This record gives sequence, structure tokens and C-alpha cells, in this order.
Amino acid sequence: MRPGGVPPGSSVPLTGAVDHAAGRLDHNALLGDDTVSQGFRAFPRS
Repeated sequence: MRPGGVPPGSSVPLTGAVDHAAGRLDHNALLGDDTVSQGFRAFPRS
């Protein structure tokens, strides 16, 4: 786990929320990594 990260299963649960594995993303991966960006944009449709 990265420094300052939240250990899985230790955060406050949000009713109806589901965790999704994202792997290790760089800080700007959403902006500069096409695979990450496409996955993020496709997520609400799944």
C-alpha cells in the first residue's frame, strides 16, 4: 500500500457502494493513460 493510502476494508462503508480494483495508478493516470481513461469513462455504463 502506498504511504497515506487507506487499507482495503478499513474505510467507512457507504450503503450500496461496491469496491472495484484499480491497481496501482499514477497520480495523473486518468489524464495521460488511455487505458485508464477509457476504463473510467466506461465504468458508469457498466
